[in-house]
Amino acid sequence: MTLLCLESVQLLAKGIAYIAMFGAGSIAGMALLSVEIAIPMRLTVARYLAWLHNAITASDGTLSCVLDSVMIYRIAFASFRPKKLSNALLLLNKC
Repeated sequence: MTLLCLESVQLLAKGIAYIAMFGAGSIAGMALLSVEIAIPMRLTVARYLAWLHNAITASDGTLSCVLDSVMIYRIAFASFRPKKLSNALLLLNKC
């Protein structure tokens, strides 16, 4: 997707800046996620906090699945929004 966005950039400096910002954002996001996962793992040394680790791991997985589903829906279905229901029915009848 990053390369597709670069087609609209005319200046080389803007393209390099876009890639640098994308890379920095990706690195920062992965670092924050690693910290979020590492802290509960560190706390589970004490056996009475094992439930916390399991709860956070489950919530991370669930949140990831929800966000991925939203992205898939937006990319696949939200781009097709007919103005009227009759236009949608006409399109379906043509198929």
